[in-house]
Amino acid sequence: MSSLAEFIIRCQTNDPLAWEDLCKIVERAARCRIKRLLQAYGFDTTRVEDVLQELYCKMRTRTCRLLRVFHGTSEEELRAFLGVVAYRFALKLIAKWDRIRETEQEALHHLAPPMRDGPSEQEIEIARRDLESMMPAVDRDKLRQIAQASGAPWDYSLASSAIPQRTLRRWRLELFREYGDRI
Repeated sequence: MSSLAEFIIRCQTNDPLAWEDLCKIVERAARCRIKRLLQAYGFDTTRVEDVLQELYCKMRTRTCRLLRVFHGTSEEELRAFLGVVAYRFALKLIAKWDRIRETEQEALHHLAPPMRDGPSEQEIEIARRDLESMMPAVDRDKLRQIAQASGAPWDYSLASSAIPQRTLRRWRLELFREYGDRI
């Protein structure tokens, strides 16, 4: 690389070779920092390319104003300067993305209420099996008779006998008193 002042002038005049070197400097100075920021905010680290692209666009605006601000004398100083510039830029951009994400999440929360409030059918089935495994055989038979009489879709292969409704209500009450707090 030629003198630093010439390099900056070449970048300001959009010299492709100078910009290639500048991009390499920014990559070495900022890529790891930007990845850590993305991780800290819960974003995918593959978005580092998006951040760097936005940074390059920002650097090109107003004839490389960010480079005109630099007053160092060595490439190490330029790398440190660009690392700080890139970090601050990435922090602002990622914070903006985070605010947008929060706004979208809030909008989704208000837009569509949950489809259900209770447990899923699978959770109910698991709870029923757990409860039945704790019950003595007599209580399991009562539960199966109640389920069969009410038309529950459980797979019981008991013959349908005519049990009076009064008896079914009594069994329901007994089972509820005994096992109601376990569900």
